[in-house]
Amino acid sequence: MLAALRWTEQAPVGLEHFNLGGNRVVPTGAMVDEIATALGITPKIEWAPMQPGDVQRTAADLTKSGALLGYAPRTPFPEGIRRFVAWFREAYGRSD
Repeated sequence: MLAALRWTEQAPVGLEHFNLGGNRVVPTGAMVDEIATALGITPKIEWAPMQPGDVQRTAADLTKSGALLGYAPRTPFPEGIRRFVAWFREAYGRSD
């Protein structure tokens, strides 16, 4: 994030979009499991058939972010989720 802010200080005028996610595929089910674990809950999941446009897994293309910002993810997905939940709870005083 800091690299992105520094880039804006010297960037040409205009609008740019950057992916700042992880570059590893995370299956949707694994994502749900990690979020539930971080929240300390057992979600009630109702499985339904795949719909047009549904994705089973996703990963960010970091080519542009790496080239222009020097961005490379350093935090594994599970740790990032745990840290986000901890931050959110502290920032908003919520335990759910």
